Amino acid sequence: MSVDGCTQVGLAVIAPPTLKPVKNQAAWRPVLGRLHLLLDFVPKFGVSKTPGHGFPLEALMSFVNAAFGSTNGEVRQLRCSNVV
Repeated sequence: MSVDGCTQVGLAVIAPPTLKPVKNQAAWRPVLGRLHLLLDFVPKFGVSKTPGHGFPLEALMSFVNAAFGSTNGEVRQLRCSNVV
C-alpha cells in the first residue's frame, strides 16, 4: 500500500480505525479487510506497549482475539497469520 508511505499518513492515522472493535462479528468482511491491512502494516510500524512507537499491543491483540470467534473460515485462517 502506498498510503502508509505518505508523510501526512502514519501510525496515528492508521491504527485507531483499523483496531476499532467491530460491533457485529457476523459481518466478517470488515474484519477480513482489517486483518489484511494489519498483515501489511504491522511489519512496517511494529508493535509496542509505548504509544506512538508501534501498534498498541493490547488493542491489536484484542482485535485479533475477537476474530477467533468468527464463523468465517477466511477470517479464522488470516487471524492465525496475524498472531504468528
